[in-house]
Amino acid sequence: MVAKSRSPDSNLTIGFDLCLRKCISEEPLRCLIEDEALTIQNLNSLCDTAQNYFTELSEDLLYIYS
Repeated sequence: MVAKSRSPDSNLTIGFDLCLRKCISEEPLRCLIEDEALTIQNLNSLCDTAQNYFTELSEDLLYIYS
């Protein structure tokens, strides 16, 4: 099950980048430091690239990145 975050003034869900920024900056939600957020953002970019067939990513390399 995936939890969806909604903007308070809209019915739309917030994107991954905004969600990550909230996890670094907003005090009640703060659960990551900037280095952790950067790592998660890099992994998300690698996943997007692999899903769109721009690159092949071995499980070993993904493990190293994570």
